[in-house]
Amino acid sequence: MVLIIAILNDETNRDELYEKFTCYHLLVEIVIVMNTNFLLLQDKFGVRSLRHSPAELMASLYLQVATTLVVYANWSFVRIKGMEWDWTSVI
Repeated sequence: MVLIIAILNDETNRDELYEKFTCYHLLVEIVIVMNTNFLLLQDKFGVRSLRHSPAELMASLYLQVATTLVVYANWSFVRIKGMEWDWTSVI
């Protein structure tokens, strides 16, 4: 929601708006794939299942989104620059 408000408040032309929505769409798809893999492979990781705990499942989704943004996002219009994996692993 914050991203959408930032995009709509930004004074850009339609080409840049298309680029921003495309980037947002790509990130959403990455998160969906990551979350699906996590749910399908959680038994292989040796962690307890989150299938019956919606609150913890939602927390894991937010963590995945935040990690994706910290590593990959490079959006000058909201002053976010990805930190790559070295700093992300430190934090």
